[in-house]
Amino acid sequence: RLDSDMAYHSSVGCDLGGDQPTGYATPSTCFHTPEITITLKSMLMIENCERYEAKGSSEEHLLQQALFRNAVLNYAKCFSRSGKGRVTLDKKNVFKDAQLLLGTHNKLIDYRNKFFAHSDDSGLDYVSLATKEESDHIVVKQLYTIVVPINEFSVYTTVFKFCGDHVKEKIEKSFRGLEKRCGKRVYGFGQR
Repeated sequence: RLDSDMAYHSSVGCDLGGDQPTGYATPSTCFHTPEITITLKSMLMIENCERYEAKGSSEEHLLQQALFRNAVLNYAKCFSRSGKGRVTLDKKNVFKDAQLLLGTHNKLIDYRNKFFAHSDDSGLDYVSLATKEESDHIVVKQLYTIVVPINEFSVYTTVFKFCGDHVKEKIEKSFRGLEKRCGKRVYGFGQR
C-alpha cells in the first residue's frame, strides 16, 4: 500500500480543454510520488531487517542490500529519462538551494549506474580468488563481498526525504494552478 501523506492522485474534476482528456491534470511530478514512497519505505524496512532475518547473519546483510538496491533504483527513476507523458526531475532544479545534498545525490546515482543496474567499479562489491596449494593440486575459491553502507543510510534518507518534499511542493503548486484554471478548489486524493 502506498498511502503515504505525499502520495497524491493527479485526477481532477474539470475539463481543461485542448487535447487533454476531461478529468486529468497535466503531467507533473505526481508521477514520482510512488517512487519516493517506495524509496522511503525500503529505507524504513532496512531498519527492521532483524524481524525477518537473524541479526548479523548473511541473510540479513543480503536483505539490507536488496532493500537498499530497491530504494536507490526507485529514487533514480525520478531523474532518469521518462516515457511519453512522464516528467523527469532535474537535479539542478531540485538541489539548487541544497548544494550540500547534491554530492550525496550524485553518489546515489553512481551506485545505480555502477552497481545496481550495471557492473562497474562502485566500491560496493569486491571479487577475489583465494587459493590453497596442496602437494598434488590447487584449490581455488571465488570470494564475493557486498558492502552495505549502513553508516551512510541516514544521509541517503535525508536526500530521499528532501526530494520527496520537492515533489510534494511541485504537486501543491500544480494544484494551485489548476484551481485558478478551473475556478474550483483542488485536493489531493485522501486530503478532503
